[in-house]
Amino acid sequence: IICTSALLLFKFFPEFIITLLFGQQYLSISNILIYIGIAFTFISFLNIVVLYKISKNQLRLRHTIFLISSLVLQVVFLILMHDNIEEFSFVFMISTIIIFIGIILFMKISKNESFNNNSSS
Repeated sequence: IICTSALLLFKFFPEFIITLLFGQQYLSISNILIYIGIAFTFISFLNIVVLYKISKNQLRLRHTIFLISSLVLQVVFLILMHDNIEEFSFVFMISTIIIFIGIILFMKISKNESFNNNSSS
C-alpha cells in the first residue's frame, strides 16, 4: 500500500516532489522519478521475499548464488548502459523487475523439485 501510494505520487506529482525534496535546480530529473520508484518498489518486494525465506530457514545456497549472480549481472548492465540518467534509471528498473521475477520463479521451481524429491523417497 505504501509503495503504491508513493508510485502514484511519483507519477502524478513528480515536479512537486523533486522541488520539495531537492529544490528547483533538479526539476529536469522529474521524468525519471517513476522509474526509480518502480525499481525501489521491486527491491522492497525482493527484500521481503528473501527475509521471509531466511526466517523460515528456506533460503538455500542455490538461492543465494542465483541472487548474487543476478545482482552482478545488474551491475554489469548498469556499467554498460549509463550514457544518461534516463537510460540508467530505465535499465535499473527493468533489471530489478527481472531479478524479482527470476528469484520468485527460481524459488518456486526449487520448492517443486524439493517436494518431488521428498515425495519420491
